Amino acid sequence: MNGIKLSICIPTYNRCNYLSQAIESIVECLTDELREIVEIVVSDNASTDDTEKVVCGYKKDIKNLVYSKSPYNCGFDRNLIKVIDLASGEYCWILGDDDEVCKDSISSILNDIKNSQHDILLYERLETDASFEKEPVYSPWTSLPEGLTFNLGSEISSFYNYLDKCNSLGGMFSYISVLVFKKAKWDCIPVKDRMAHTGYTHVYMLFSMMADNANVRYAKKPIVICRLGNDSICPVMTWDNIYRRLKFDIDGYREIVLCVFDTDSILSRVLLKQLEKLIPMDALIGIRVHLKTVTGPRHPLDILLLNSGYIRTYVTLHLKVFKTRFKKLLKFKRTKRHNH
Repeated sequence: MNGIKLSICIPTYNRCNYLSQAIESIVECLTDELREIVEIVVSDNASTDDTEKVVCGYKKDIKNLVYSKSPYNCGFDRNLIKVIDLASGEYCWILGDDDEVCKDSISSILNDIKNSQHDILLYERLETDASFEKEPVYSPWTSLPEGLTFNLGSEISSFYNYLDKCNSLGGMFSYISVLVFKKAKWDCIPVKDRMAHTGYTHVYMLFSMMADNANVRYAKKPIVICRLGNDSICPVMTWDNIYRRLKFDIDGYREIVLCVFDTDSILSRVLLKQLEKLIPMDALIGIRVHLKTVTGPRHPLDILLLNSGYIRTYVTLHLKVFKTRFKKLLKFKRTKRHNH
């Protein structure tokens, strides 16, 4: 045993400036005692900037620092799998390379690990802008007044209650920087890259752990500060980019849920229903209406809505169009009758 209790795992690519700030925020939290039981693991996905120089510059200050650079870009998912493979701690905490840890969050996580037997811990975040100039704001994943524990094998009703109160996809493990889990449980999943094409390998792995009776704890406290407006899929808020972002989420989650929990299970239906709830219906309708005026009557979003089970959204869209036309027709007939 190496004595490492927590591995802070950072997959990175060409973000040396952000990465430096992320590591610095960790260093500021490390006491002499914590330096013995916490390690930082960085997996560099073939960066072409100064990432290697930045990380190696911390080797004198950080006793347990692991750095590995891939000879080629293997993609986000496989780089995330690799950074956890490199870790030697009992628990792993995935940290986005553009996020910063909150003060005392490391001590808080270690305390939670020490006082529980949970396999997965889901935390919260504070949100600021990309430049970190705005005061961070707390926006919780759920409307629950406090944390909650559940196990799909023995406490599935608690999980359903959690989903009912969940108001963000982050509450379904989408955001990597609030996820802490037992490495031995992660290592038990046989084919880790099965969903490496989705951008949500971590969701697949955690759902798989849950299907294997993992004990999950939702801890309602923020542990990181997140930069908003820094989405690589939707860097600029255009209608087409928003469509791509939503398609990315819907396709990824739908495929993972059906893979892990089977196509005909009650749990799959509940989770897909939750996905439909969390992806904003008004936004989908608004995007489709706008894209219809730009690209014509047919658009891939129609197929996305139908194939993903968003039937009500699709029907609602056409009902709104029908009602609008019907109201115009009634108004026209009344005006015509009045004129005569």
